[in-house]
Amino acid sequence: MKELKAKVCAVCQAPFIPDRRVGESQLVCSKLSCQQERKRRAQKRWLANNPGYFKGRYSYVKSWLDAHPSYLKEYRARQKAVAPGANSDIQDE
Repeated sequence: MKELKAKVCAVCQAPFIPDRRVGESQLVCSKLSCQQERKRRAQKRWLANNPGYFKGRYSYVKSWLDAHPSYLKEYRARQKAVAPGANSDIQDE
């Protein structure tokens, strides 16, 4: 397999060796703060490219929820009842 060259992190400017699974497309190092900043920038860029994505969706949901007033309460109760690991019947001894 081809050996990867060291790159410079686009956030902290520190040199790093890219993960071989990602290869040349990795732009930031593996530090949590750099990963969070990369995510923040990506979300900001996506929102700038899709400005109306979230507009006009809430009125449809609100009208449906008004027609089904107990749905969310019942849904949350069902989700709590089947939470993974809450009442596990299979246990190692």
